[in-house]
Amino acid sequence: MPPFPVARINHNGSAPHVEIFFGNGHFAKYEIWLRKQTPPPPPTRIGAGVNNDNIPDIAPLTQPFPILHHSVIWWRAAIADPTGAPGAQYIVSVRVIQDGNVVGMDAKTGVLTGTPVSGFIGLEVV
Repeated sequence: MPPFPVARINHNGSAPHVEIFFGNGHFAKYEIWLRKQTPPPPPTRIGAGVNNDNIPDIAPLTQPFPILHHSVIWWRAAIADPTGAPGAQYIVSVRVIQDGNVVGMDAKTGVLTGTPVSGFIGLEVV
């Protein structure tokens, strides 16, 4: 079992996508990458943006299911509190959605330190 959450994608379903959410009224700039668990193919950036631009923070997973199987979603976000208050808490949730269902999720919380927050979600096609 990998040391990160695993999304189980149904091979009979439609193409999944990744959604990223930020809580507590924070501003964030993010990137979402797709990579195989065992290189050599370099990671592919499948999404990037900011959460305050009225553009949905969604990255489609358009690769064929055999490519997605045993791949990993890697995400990274620089999060800022607009008030600049010390000790502000962040909340970030990254979900893999297929046919309207959450099939995998990575959530992080903590104190803002100025260091980007990141995580992984493994992909398994079943």
